[in-house]
Amino acid sequence: MSLNMLCQDYADRHWQALLAGGTHARCLFLDPAGTAIQTREAEEGFLSGQLAALTKLNLETLLRVRERLPVELRTRLELATYDETLRFNIVLVDDQCVAQPYLTDSRGVDSPAFVIRRDAHRSGLYQVFEQFFESHWQRGKAL
Repeated sequence: MSLNMLCQDYADRHWQALLAGGTHARCLFLDPAGTAIQTREAEEGFLSGQLAALTKLNLETLLRVRERLPVELRTRLELATYDETLRFNIVLVDDQCVAQPYLTDSRGVDSPAFVIRRDAHRSGLYQVFEQFFESHWQRGKAL
């Protein structure tokens, strides 16, 4: 939804070093102006606009990081939004996945997180979450 781990816990200079070193990142945010985030705010008991403001701030953080990159590196940080019912927070890095479900009446940070490794046969839960992310990415709105 807001990608707090990537936006608040990781300094701009670290993002710039990663991207300059060859990392390619795709970050998909719940649309801060959409209806799905309003639904999530109600589910978590937040005042209207609170999660939207946090998500917008995080999105602007990565937009700033990308804008400060040399032009030839900017395509390494892809950003998009989507406006659908929130199901999971998914972070895929190389052959590992951290998936956290969004549960009704439970704050995101209170939900369990699962660490999943890609298996050698390319089957299992890693591929399920990878496909879930890819399908949402394809429907997202690029920024």
